[in-house]
Amino acid sequence: MTQKNYGLLRPFDEKAAKAGAAICFETGSLRRYLGGPDKDGIIHIETDCGPCFAPKGLYRMAPISWEERSE
Repeated sequence: MTQKNYGLLRPFDEKAAKAGAAICFETGSLRRYLGGPDKDGIIHIETDCGPCFAPKGLYRMAPISWEERSE
C-alpha cells in the first residue's frame, strides 16, 4: 500500500491560500480557505462538515506534487 508523504506539507501561506491553493490539516485532509487570519491568528476554512474557524498554525499548504511511499 502507498501513502502520501505528509512531511512534504509546506508552511501556511496566506497569499497562496487566498489565490485558491489547497490547504491541509496536519493529517493531510484538504480544506478550502475562506478568510482570515483575524487578530488572534484564526482562519475561516471550509471543511467536509461546513465552515469552521481554526488557528492557522494547524494548517499547512499542500505540496506542489505528492511523493508517495510504500509501507
